[in-house]
Amino acid sequence: MNPAHKTDGPIVPVTTIGKAVSRLFLPCLLLLLAACQSLSWQPFSAPDGSFELLMPGIPIMQTQKTATAFGELEQTIYMTDMGPQAFFIGYTEVDEAARAGFTDQEILDDFVGRSVTGVGGEVIDFTAAKVEGYPARDVRVAVGEGRETGVITARFILVENRVYQLAAIVADRLVDEEVNARFLDSFTLLDE
Repeated sequence: MNPAHKTDGPIVPVTTIGKAVSRLFLPCLLLLLAACQSLSWQPFSAPDGSFELLMPGIPIMQTQKTATAFGELEQTIYMTDMGPQAFFIGYTEVDEAARAGFTDQEILDDFVGRSVTGVGGEVIDFTAAKVEGYPARDVRVAVGEGRETGVITARFILVENRVYQLAAIVADRLVDEEVNARFLDSFTLLDE
């Protein structure tokens, strides 16, 4: 035997050591990773003073044009992207003249339908609801194929001429109903 490899105790195969290390440290590693993934919720108020809600982190604002049954409209979005999870609130103003002849339900259903189609998703749950007395839709959408699948849990709320869209987007393996509810249910309208 090579003196550099001399041992005073029994020789333990590397595979046995590896299993022991895995049993001891893997749970600790998983706890550490879970702690890193924990969300730091903080209040976010819209710059126009129209709403507030809890967001995990500081959202980034962007605007985009979106096609609707009421013409091409500008959508304002505030989003926090955390890799396998993202949370956003967006809103779109629907001009009074453009929405003439449409019911509140038709307006919401148009936004839901176009959003689901836009992500290539499939509705797996749909509920008509009310938020602070305003008509709303709660929707759960499956997206993706194969290994890259996820779930979007969304709420659409029509407040006068504004449609709010809130969404929690997560990889299938990370869906957490408590986190989604915390985000969606924290939405509050403010007096302007």
